[in-house]
Amino acid sequence: MSGDRCITCHTAAQGGEGRTAHGFELYKDVGLLGTSKREDQSKKSRSNTAKEGQLSFGFDTRFQSARSHKPEGNKRKVFPMQASVYSSYRVSNMVVIEGSYNAGPKKFNGQQDWTSSVILQSRGGQSQLRYGFFQPSIGIRFDDHTLLTRSVAGADGEPLIPVNYAEEGIEVTWNKLEWLSMTYGSFKAESLAENKLTGNDGTEISLIENSGKRSTLYRAEIRKKKLLKIFNIFFGASQLENGDFSLMNGFAGTGIANHIVVLGEYALSEKKELRETENITVEVMLKLKKALLFYIRGEDGTTNSFIDDLDIETYTRQGAVGAQLFLYPSVEFRPEWRIVETERYKSNRYAFQLHYFY
Repeated sequence: MSGDRCITCHTAAQGGEGRTAHGFELYKDVGLLGTSKREDQSKKSRSNTAKEGQLSFGFDTRFQSARSHKPEGNKRKVFPMQASVYSSYRVSNMVVIEGSYNAGPKKFNGQQDWTSSVILQSRGGQSQLRYGFFQPSIGIRFDDHTLLTRSVAGADGEPLIPVNYAEEGIEVTWNKLEWLSMTYGSFKAESLAENKLTGNDGTEISLIENSGKRSTLYRAEIRKKKLLKIFNIFFGASQLENGDFSLMNGFAGTGIANHIVVLGEYALSEKKELRETENITVEVMLKLKKALLFYIRGEDGTTNSFIDDLDIETYTRQGAVGAQLFLYPSVEFRPEWRIVETERYKSNRYAFQLHYFY
């Protein structure tokens, strides 16, 4: 929407998790429902920093009411989705230590409940070197873990890159030019190796042939803010490689600054001679006011598994219509209606999410 890079509002160049003081300021007073003048004055004094800005903190708590799209076990439930806390400490203008923790049980292979890293920043805080345990900068980082571009399509499909995925590694992001960003990373693969698939003999094997072999990440992005004083545009790609496994994500977006955005992502993964996935996501988001956004999303994904000389194809097609309503400062309500079709079933469901953040 704004045309800015993720690092404008977040501690890490890839976005997500902890916010900077600027990121906190943007939405700390945004709400559809009115408040008294006294409450307004109180909210304006809020901050996510302490110790003269050196220490920052924040959290995300989400609850959802939803039903499974699978025919079995699809009773509506209300359940917690996230309970994360974040903190960072600025040792100096060039050194930041940050971390996060998400409470709750592990739901997906490769998911982790914590991150931690040391970030060395250039003056101005744009380019950075990051070392620790965190998520590699793969494609676009949405705050919706159901997107097909990070999943294996099909009725029994599971996340390929799960929510809260993290690995030990190092990542260098170069942002010196206003229009160009480039990233190189080297990571262990112990979390990614937790993902499983079916081998040629029908037995379950690891996605990563050798969990001791490091993964390599390449990412490049070109971005132009307010082209012709109106349009924001960006496009780029990332490539994650480890032995006979690879994941390529291409992405692009454009829109009228702070009003509407159209973005898409294409993801192609390959486990040589065993499985290929091809997924695409396209989303349009309309901003009526700062506290009220509508979106519509369409997705298509196909998985081809090669077992005993057979090519077994599964698929998922899904569409979603929803809104982000910031009712009060730091309180978001997100209603959504979704249609899902796979090779085994077709369904439509509505869901509600309540998000409290700081």
